Formats: sequence, C-alpha cells, structure tokens
Amino acid sequence: MKLIILSIAIFFLLFTLQSNSQVTFHDLSAKTIDGDTISMSIFKGKKLLVVNTASLCGYTYQYGELQSLYEQYGGNNFEIIGFPSNDFSEQEPGTDSTIAEFCEKNYGVTFTMMSKIAVTGTKMHPIYKWLTQKSQNEVGNSTVQWNFQKYMVDEDGKLVDVVGTTSSPLISKITDWLKTTSVEEESPAFKSIRITPNPSPNSLRITMNNSNVTNGSIAIYGTSGVKVLNVYSGNISSNQEFLVDISVLPIGTYHLIYESGNSRFSEKFVKSN
Repeated sequence: MKLIILSIAIFFLLFTLQSNSQVTFHDLSAKTIDGDTISMSIFKGKKLLVVNTASLCGYTYQYGELQSLYEQYGGNNFEIIGFPSNDFSEQEPGTDSTIAEFCEKNYGVTFTMMSKIAVTGTKMHPIYKWLTQKSQNEVGNSTVQWNFQKYMVDEDGKLVDVVGTTSSPLISKITDWLKTTSVEEESPAFKSIRITPNPSPNSLRITMNNSNVTNGSIAIYGTSGVKVLNVYSGNISSNQEFLVDISVLPIGTYHLIYESGNSRFSEKFVKSN
C-alpha cells in the first residue's frame, strides 16, 4: 500500500512539474531578417501580432495595413513580427536581403521582420509549432491556411487568438484588443521611454515619461535577450533624463528595457556606427 501511495505521489509531482514548465512564446527564438538570432523574451510585456508574409501574394498589400497598425499602436506595448514564408504557391521566392529591400521600398516596413521559414509541413519552424499545436500553446490547434494569417499573443507570451488571411490587420478584433490593458497596466508607474541620439550616434538621451518610481531599473539588452549594459537602478523621478554612453556597443539592434515591480516596458533602437 505504501508503494502504491508513493507511486501516486511521484506521478502527481511529475505532472505538476510538467505543467509548471509549460513553454510560452517568450521561451522561443528565431533569426531576424538581418541574420541575428533573437529571443522572444525581449518582447515580454508587449502584445504581439505574428504574421506569415509573402511578396508575390494577392494579400501582399496587407504589409501596408500592418505598417499602419504598427505606426498607430507599436512601441512600448505592441510589436508586429513578420515571418516570410515560401510555403504557398512559391509566393516568397526571394532571399532575406531582397525581402527586406522589398518591404522597405514598397511599404516602409519598420516592424520586426524575421528570416524566411517554413510555417507548414515537416520543416515547420518551432515558433509555428507552438502557435499551431494545443499541446504546446495550451489554447488550441490551428493550421496556417495561406499567407498573412495572424496570431495574437499577449504580454505574458500566451496565445490569444488567430485571425485569417482575408481579414485586414485593422479589423476591430485586433484594434480593440490593442486598446485594452491588463489589470497591471491600468495604472502603471511608468508610461513610456523616449530615446534621442545625442550628441552623436555613440550616445543616447533617455527620457522616462513616468510618475515617481521606487526601485526601478533600466538596462540595454542584445537581440538574444542577454543584458549588455546596465544604465541605472534606483528611484526614478518624473520625466528624469539619462545620457548613456553606448560607444562600447557593437553595431546592431538593441532593446532598452525598464522594469519596476510588475511593470516592464521596452524600446528598440539601432546603433549604426
């Protein structure tokens, strides 16, 4: 009898450990269109719209709508992540560099674009396995039907919903979701970060648009999610400014991240020289 009880206890312990170790979107990683491997953890605290894209599709015009959505809502609280894919009728035959040039030239894309991947079949990227399989996302199964299918992921890295190809990124289902805030966000002590190059590309002027904060921290992270530079830790007064020397950082993309209690906000910037 004792052996049976012990076996049951071990089973429930293993089940609990497995449940508690459930993978979230933030545990995944992928390559950007520039070839850098980034951790999705850099998007913690942001709503995400994950979209598989193509340059020769009848729905390619949605790049423009996605950019409009990003210009209206993107920044501290929202990011769009585009994954080019050639899975449907070979409508994305280009290389990463030609795709990047196409997006910038034709649609002025400034949201995050990733390296071309498979979103269906046996070569499906791990991020799309997570998005489409209930066993991984704990929400539901789905199939990527065509280019420009949109997955909504919340601030905690949990799948919220999926929006089909034919629906515009500007539909109310998405915009209403972006307008809502979690309980933690209703009265955040911190509102936004403003970054201004000053007086040269080797320095940043950071303005904290917030009310007074106790025990806040500001740091710069690389695209892999690893902290590369501490900026400040301590009390932050309303609209306090910091001048940060970034001359030691290599050329590349970085995320300035502020944290205080349950609040976490980030702003992306690029060091070009």
